[in-house]
Amino acid sequence: MKSEKALKNYLKTIKEQGIKIINSDQVFIESRIPKGNKVIDAETSVLFIDIRNSSKLSQEIKTKNMTKIYKMFGVISSMAVRENCGIIFQFIGDGFMAAFSSINAINSR
Repeated sequence: MKSEKALKNYLKTIKEQGIKIINSDQVFIESRIPKGNKVIDAETSVLFIDIRNSSKLSQEIKTKNMTKIYKMFGVISSMAVRENCGIIFQFIGDGFMAAFSSINAINSR
């Protein structure tokens, strides 16, 4: 999807360059938008998800079983993100960060 690619590139650019494109009044600062990118006015939600107490859990069960848990968690949660028009854009330890845009939701229906 075109809008999904645009959102993914936008999030990647912000993450990589640490660009602050919104001022304290929640207004875009046009001069700080990377060249070649457009501003799309859309509601976006960000989700942070991980396995609760995974460090403790990994000490209590076998490595083989923990690997299965990580795999199942990844498969099930990433399917849920995709089915709800989201994009996973960063993996963090035993979890990830995903974004959901109103543009993706509208275009997928």
